Amino acid sequence: KYFIERGWRAIGVDICENAVSYARSKGLDCYNVKAESYNPNTKFDVIILSNVLEHLEDPLGVLNIVKNWLSAKGFIYIRVPNINCRFLPSKRQSFIGELKPFEHFFYFSKTNLEVLINKAGLGCFVKASGKIRLGDMINCFLRSKVVLRSSWQNLNYRVETKDKERYLWLKHIYGEIITILNFISIGPDSRELVAFASRNNLVK
Repeated sequence: KYFIERGWRAIGVDICENAVSYARSKGLDCYNVKAESYNPNTKFDVIILSNVLEHLEDPLGVLNIVKNWLSAKGFIYIRVPNINCRFLPSKRQSFIGELKPFEHFFYFSKTNLEVLINKAGLGCFVKASGKIRLGDMINCFLRSKVVLRSSWQNLNYRVETKDKERYLWLKHIYGEIITILNFISIGPDSRELVAFASRNNLVK
């Protein structure tokens, strides 16, 4: 929607049927398929993989597919959590706010993200981005206390939505509080990694 309002033609691809249905209800052109099964009939100037690669079992394979969708001067915008964020020390993995065992298969540093993109035959520029905020710090701490518990994982991932209305309501209130606390920032940009990748090293 953001791009369409600025004169672009935009297409969305997602494996979540509900997300695609919602997008379509807004008049957006979206497809409920995996990248491996999607065959566009056009080339793209920009492809956005925002918080996608960490969820994939084969991120290199998907990058190899996606790069073939690019136009001659096109580029891929990639965004992933930063494992080397100064407030998320790797030696205390349980403290990592983005530790989601049922969702994240990979964690990225600037180095291994560059290696991954280069292995796909793409040139890239990678930088740290995003302020760490007070809400993030509190959320990281609380997640470290509950995220690996089987009771929380079963409730969050396996219980039907209709059977956990109270939980979702409390989760919403918690999210609103964290959002307010996130107006307070701490330290330099380091929460996420942002990469620009192209087939012809155009981003160098």
